[in-house]
Amino acid sequence: MLESHHRLALIADLHGHIEILLPALELCHAEKVDALVFLGDLIDRADQADACVNALRDWRAYGVSGNHEAAMLAALAQGADLKLKPETIQFIRTLEPRLIAGDVCFLHDELEEPRADPLQKFFARETPRENGYRVLFVGHTHHRAARSDNGPLDVSHNITLDPNREYVINPGALVGGMFAIWDRAERVVRFKQVK
Repeated sequence: MLESHHRLALIADLHGHIEILLPALELCHAEKVDALVFLGDLIDRADQADACVNALRDWRAYGVSGNHEAAMLAALAQGADLKLKPETIQFIRTLEPRLIAGDVCFLHDELEEPRADPLQKFFARETPRENGYRVLFVGHTHHRAARSDNGPLDVSHNITLDPNREYVINPGALVGGMFAIWDRAERVVRFKQVK
């Protein structure tokens, strides 16, 4: 599934802001992205969900469930009438806790213990190999950050993934205009900003 795509947009924490999603999708089209991977919290409230899911109809879109999707599914399971279109409910139900493509794992938030500082939480993660992966792409913190098994990386530049290193990469929150494009063939993660 994901292995067949070469340029993946890595999008986290949109929180239902369609006005940011649409220009991000235009940039993805211009950058010849062939699939989108959502790292959780695509939606925030029920009144935003239909528009966000509808905007994805012409894309190959994959994703993981964030805490907001989990809350929405829990409300639906308890019989809440959120007035969502059936295709929106179906999309939310297809979201998994994690997606795996070889030695790469996509997830929303791996650590369950709370920490006051989101960056401290990010850098306290286990190394990817301890989890069985070489690369983890994560969201949730709303902070663009990356580290390898050698320590923090400069996210003001693209990151070329060395096949002998391990990485944890957060593209930042799209609600803040941040996302990334991972070119699998070139092994490069390019950080993007929507104005």
